[in-house]
Amino acid sequence: MVITSREYAGKYDVQCRGNRVKRQASFIKDIYGDKVKTVAMNWYKWMPLNWQTQILPNKTNGLSANGKFDAAFELTNCNPMGFNLADSPFGDDEYDYPYDNNLKWQDVFDGFIFHEPYYNIIGKAGFPTKITTKQSKEYIKRIIIYDKAYNDKKEARLLKWFGWIYKYILKKEYRNERTFPCYEIYENHKEWKSEMNRWMENK
Repeated sequence: MVITSREYAGKYDVQCRGNRVKRQASFIKDIYGDKVKTVAMNWYKWMPLNWQTQILPNKTNGLSANGKFDAAFELTNCNPMGFNLADSPFGDDEYDYPYDNNLKWQDVFDGFIFHEPYYNIIGKAGFPTKITTKQSKEYIKRIIIYDKAYNDKKEARLLKWFGWIYKYILKKEYRNERTFPCYEIYENHKEWKSEMNRWMENK
């Protein structure tokens, strides 16, 4: 079983900007086949903030199915639960991540877990110790691989040329250990609760 936040899992490869991108669960399923079940944790309809303005301006961060998933969780008083997506009220909803695939949630995941309401999810960044030069170089190397996979050649070139600058910024930034409510990093987060409430009003 693979349990993860949504952007790193899924039974299917995704298409993004003309590139076929293999996901974490897809590699595992190639080896173990139907023995593997993929289960998503409740999370946002997430994509990198720079994608929202530069790469996929017609997509946005927000709640899944415009708040439908979160409204259902809220109506249970946020009691943690898990369920199979097939034959559920959510399985036929569009998989609304920023990819070109025309998929439904049950096409991508076998199950779903509600564990915390979106407004309680806390992010943590930074480390209690300094990042070494070797670690920061490895991090940049992996970002370049990521950018190439998503056909972001410009960003990959910039990192290759100016990675030494980013390495310095990275070491400084990750020295600063901090926590924060995840949703607050999104400019449109104030609209999310209204979306969720509309579903609850129409229950």
